[in-house]
Amino acid sequence: MIKSPRECKSILIDPNDLEYKIFTCHKSKSGLKGTAALEYINWGEASEKDESGNELRQFNNRPTCRGRERWWNLEIRRGEFLWWKSIGERYCFFWNPEYVPTDQRNYYLNLTASSLDSLSLVFCLNSTIDRLFIEATAREMTGAYTIIELPVEDVVLKQFICLTIEENEEINSIIKRPISNIQEEVMKPDRQALDSIFFDELKLTQGERDAVYEAVIQLVEARLNKSDSV
Repeated sequence: MIKSPRECKSILIDPNDLEYKIFTCHKSKSGLKGTAALEYINWGEASEKDESGNELRQFNNRPTCRGRERWWNLEIRRGEFLWWKSIGERYCFFWNPEYVPTDQRNYYLNLTASSLDSLSLVFCLNSTIDRLFIEATAREMTGAYTIIELPVEDVVLKQFICLTIEENEEINSIIKRPISNIQEEVMKPDRQALDSIFFDELKLTQGERDAVYEAVIQLVEARLNKSDSV
């Protein structure tokens, strides 16, 4: 499972990058008699104390589990796409074709009836111009690091520029390579090749294209500088 978007190095989710796994089972204890699964459930319900005297384990009594008849039976939702809830210097709209489940730091999205294919949606929502829209409209959160956040209702209501994009070797590399911070990202040839598709559609001049990159970098840097000054 994805505990944090920081585990996801690239746009394409690679399960080999992930540290955590989920245990979930639909069977009752009686149906699990003699199995290692039942041993794990009993271990999870047992109690022990740490060096400070705090109770450990007792997973069945924790708020998210105690309301279930079988606390170990998780109802796991899955999505082909993951929207990063809190955005810092790095940003990805993740493609999750293996439907790896995620913790609450990502939103699940699935493509319903549409003429748009999955890969085109991934390209569209990873374009720098979409990042500019996000930087300009998302809510700013203040803390140890200044981030912007898109509540789920904003994602649902958001409208995007989406084009049907043909795959080609020049832009396909962006899906699997590590995604850098915005200052480094806009210098990548595959990033610029992807962005050019949108810039061409909008008929932007070279000066306007440079201005998009400059605006995104300035917005991100302004947030980071504000955080450093707090």
